[in-house]
Amino acid sequence: MTSFRSPEDLEWNYCRLNPPVSEHVLMDEIAPGIFECVALESLKTRVAINSDDPPNSFRSRDLFAPHPTRLNLWKYLSRLDDRLTLVNGEKVLPLPIEGRIRQDRMVQEAAVFGIGRSVPGVIVFRSHDAKDMPDDEFFEAVWPAIEEANARAESFSRIPKELVILVPAHTEYPKTDKGTFIRAKIYDQFKKEIETKYSDFENGCLGDLTLEVPELEKWLLNEFNKELGVSLELDTDFYQSGIDSLQSTRMWSSIKKQIDLGGNHASLSRNVLYETANIRGLAQHLYSMRTGESKAQEDEIAVMEQLISRYSTFKQHEPCVTTTDSKDVVLLTGATGTVGIHILTKLVRQDNVTAVWAIVRASSVTQASERISDALSSRNLGLTEIERAKIVPFLGDLSKPDLGLEKKSLQKLESQLTHVIHSAWAVNFNLGVKSFEDQHIRGAYNLIQLCLSTRTPRPAKFFFCSSVSSAAGTPQDQRIGEGPVPQLEFAQGTGYGRSKLVTERIVHNAMKSSGMYGRVLRLGQIAGDSERGQWNTTEAIALMIQTATTIKALPTHNEELSWLPADLAASIVAELAGVAQPIPETRLHDNNLVYNIQNPMVYHWTRDILPALHRAGLEFDEVSPKEWVQRLRAGDQDPATNPPVKLTDFFAERYGNVAEDAPMKSAGRYETVQTCKDSATMTTIPDLIDSGMVAKFVQAWAKEWNVKLAK
Repeated sequence: MTSFRSPEDLEWNYCRLNPPVSEHVLMDEIAPGIFECVALESLKTRVAINSDDPPNSFRSRDLFAPHPTRLNLWKYLSRLDDRLTLVNGEKVLPLPIEGRIRQDRMVQEAAVFGIGRSVPGVIVFRSHDAKDMPDDEFFEAVWPAIEEANARAESFSRIPKELVILVPAHTEYPKTDKGTFIRAKIYDQFKKEIETKYSDFENGCLGDLTLEVPELEKWLLNEFNKELGVSLELDTDFYQSGIDSLQSTRMWSSIKKQIDLGGNHASLSRNVLYETANIRGLAQHLYSMRTGESKAQEDEIAVMEQLISRYSTFKQHEPCVTTTDSKDVVLLTGATGTVGIHILTKLVRQDNVTAVWAIVRASSVTQASERISDALSSRNLGLTEIERAKIVPFLGDLSKPDLGLEKKSLQKLESQLTHVIHSAWAVNFNLGVKSFEDQHIRGAYNLIQLCLSTRTPRPAKFFFCSSVSSAAGTPQDQRIGEGPVPQLEFAQGTGYGRSKLVTERIVHNAMKSSGMYGRVLRLGQIAGDSERGQWNTTEAIALMIQTATTIKALPTHNEELSWLPADLAASIVAELAGVAQPIPETRLHDNNLVYNIQNPMVYHWTRDILPALHRAGLEFDEVSPKEWVQRLRAGDQDPATNPPVKLTDFFAERYGNVAEDAPMKSAGRYETVQTCKDSATMTTIPDLIDSGMVAKFVQAWAKEWNVKLAK
């Protein structure tokens, strides 16, 4: 690109994309009015490749806006990496939101904020046209533009009215030479105003409206309608009805400001909607907070039994000899997840696999392909052109019987499919088991039905990536075998763990009633990969260990751990699925076998892990769990500089009242004898400490934390 122009051309702040280069460059619209510059394979000066969409292209991650009237003039906006991370780990792309708001003639500039917060807000700078307008009038004038920006954004990126900061015209703010604002300096300049807005939004005045349960139900029905424009029934599940995180936070704020909670406003959970599931449960919970009376909510075990019964009627497979091809075609869910992307890599590297259909949440097939490419590149997982060509990204909806596929695509899949590996699941410990029904439990059922619909000699094989949480409530004196969990009460006491156990039962029922081959793969704690040590910094373990750098302390406690590197877990899944190696004939008729995919070696947190962290270069005090929680509460409370404070309540509940000599919580209760026999990788997992893998985790985290390790 160039900014050279003729003397009469005054568009100095636009770059020109001129022939012959323009013929070999794609300006790809990734959001309304926002384009990424992509060098195509035909561009002779292209020296690197990072994308197969288009094939052999280089995506620059530089973003531009087109000139409103002239072709091939582009204004530079920012990098695609310029995102805001909310407290829950969701990443907000501010540019499309700011761009839409900026289009309003009343607006000079707009800057989205919200790093480490529950929802984003925006600073709106008046233009000259609005310099004399009162705040109320100005807000009413620009709110439609914000609403339109919200409508185009993902649910977690939407801005509530309460988090809009209005700035007078001619207010000076830091800019680059190109005229774009400097984001970090903007946040610093308006730090006080941002803090005040969030304080008012999250706390404000406390409510004193005293209501009994029936009146609370009526009030909530009306408030959802008035505040969110949502009409609900008393038993409508919030999650399944589409209540998003912004709407949940708005209702949380509204309840605090209006309802008498008996002085317990500070303890009202931000996730109270998802924790109580529906208006009936929410009203009872709010009443209990005020009165101290505790009334049992709907029996979760009964709900589990109902779900198992509802999704345990299966079609019968009709054998059809249409092909003699012995090659494998796999459908994979969760392909962009921590383990899923490694599973995808293992699959496409197998000679006998001809295609992997990867269902991805995205707005287009192009975006789905980009998400897979980003997941591969972020973990340094390189694929050859032949391997990459095996990936078939598609948009789908697991809650639908046809998975949301077009008829031709579904028919093609039914004629070729040999394996389904179901790895996708929402890791959310705040939801009740019913909230996992639509996309997850029903999704697993629909995938099983797809396996039974194949026009092949045998049904496609189904592999469900469950979790050790499905059996984590088993009494401590009992071992957990490689078979079905004997009682529903033995699931971990969360909707997540219970939903996993419900689906395990459904898989077993499908095997018994249809004769299909299915298998539950019960995965344990997934760690960083064994090659680079890359472990998501937003996970609870990473955040706990980060306190060694933020408050210079880690807790001592009596727990055993069995971390399993993500890439090794993926290898085990591929082996047990019969893709990387044949399934033993004796296993094909064993309906009760469950594979516990967990590191057979266990490590004690205080005796093994803490010394390894010291040797890896972290300097910290070893303190009691109670003191550690106290230090966390007394330390820096800004999640931008001290991310672990985002989980303070979680840590306090788990460790705040735990004695150092409390009975050991063992991770070694899960039997893995048969899993080791059927997976070669299970028997070759290196010692995490002796091999230096814990040190790799620390080194990878340190780069993300931007801290230096002691030598």
